[in-house]
Amino acid sequence: MKLFLCPNLYTDVQVVTARKCLRLFTESWHARCALTPESARIISAGADCCSFPPEEADYILAIGGDGSVLRAAQTAVPAQKPLIGINNGRLGFLCALPMESLWGSTPELWGRLALSRRSLLHFSQNGRDHFALNDITVVKSRFGETIELGVSSASTAARWIGDGIILSTPTGSTAYNHSAGGPIIAPDVPAFAATPICPHSRDASPMVLSDLSPIRIDLIRSPANTAEIFSDGAHTGDITDHLLVDRNPLDLLLMVPAPERSFS
Repeated sequence: MKLFLCPNLYTDVQVVTARKCLRLFTESWHARCALTPESARIISAGADCCSFPPEEADYILAIGGDGSVLRAAQTAVPAQKPLIGINNGRLGFLCALPMESLWGSTPELWGRLALSRRSLLHFSQNGRDHFALNDITVVKSRFGETIELGVSSASTAARWIGDGIILSTPTGSTAYNHSAGGPIIAPDVPAFAATPICPHSRDASPMVLSDLSPIRIDLIRSPANTAEIFSDGAHTGDITDHLLVDRNPLDLLLMVPAPERSFS
C-alpha cells in the first residue's frame, strides 16, 4: 500500500501526531509513505518519504480537521486519488475516521469506508485555475461599507446589496453557507447554492442553481471599486468587474463511513 500524507503541521502537538502516524503506517502497516518535501522536513522524515508523487499513491490522507481536508483536496483532485480525512482537529465533519481509531488497527480499516464523489466549484483568475470543495466567496474590501453584486445563471438572476455572496457546493452547504442562512444540499444533488451575506433587504433570498450552467458574479457597485475573492477560505485576489464560476471538470473522490452518515 502506498499512502501520500497531508498532515496539519501548524503546532508542535500536530507535528508529534504526524510522526506517530508515519511510524504506524510504515512499521505496523508496512505501507510506503510519501509527503511533500516541506512536510518531510518539518517532521524530520527520511529522504525516502519523498520518493513518489500523489499520482502513484493508493490513498491521500489528510491528518487534522476539516481545514486539512480542504487543503489536501488540492493534492487529491489533480491526482484523482481517494482522499481519507483523519480527524485530529476541532472540526472533523469531512473526516471519515477519528484519530483514535488508527491505534491498534490494520489496513483493513479502510474496508469500513465508501467512495463518495463530491462536486467542486471552479474559476480562472490571472491565468490560474482554482477549485473549491466548500465554497467561493466574494466579499467587500472595506469594513463598514456595502457592495452591490449581481449573480446570474442560465435560468435566474438577482442583485444583492450587502457584504457579499457565498457560492457553495453541496459539500460546503453545511458550512459558511448554512451559517449565512443558505440551504442544505445533499452531496449527490447536481446543484450549487448562492447565498447573500448580510443582505440589506428582506427579499434577498438564497438560490439553488444547477451545476450544469456557469454562474456569473458582477461587481455593480463598491466604494473601493474592488471586492475580495476567497476559495475555501484562501484569498485568491480581487474582482473589479465580474467572475465566472462553473463546475470543476474533476470531482473529489472522498472516502466516507459506510453507510455515509447524515450530512445535516
